Amino acid sequence: LKAKRNEKILIVEHPNAPEDLAKKSMRIIRPGNCIPIVDHIADYEWEEKLPDLMEKAISAAIEQSNVFKGVAKSSDLINGDISLITEIRRFEVCAVCN
Repeated sequence: LKAKRNEKILIVEHPNAPEDLAKKSMRIIRPGNCIPIVDHIADYEWEEKLPDLMEKAISAAIEQSNVFKGVAKSSDLINGDISLITEIRRFEVCAVCN
């Protein structure tokens, strides 16, 4: 099923995120007895802040769908017809270490 192309320009707004998710620092949550222990990993950072990464990923995915006439980020300062507003409430990367 393919969506009909829309002749509107979509603006992807910069995602809102809690302060601890809007940093470059990596953190891991290790299960404790009853309360998870949060550790910040020294000397490691994400290449970009999570909201920036998500904004790029969302924009690229929607643009590749070819549903809209155009897709831009709010930082592009283009007037659009529709705005997509997102909020990041939780983000986890699950890794298994041996």
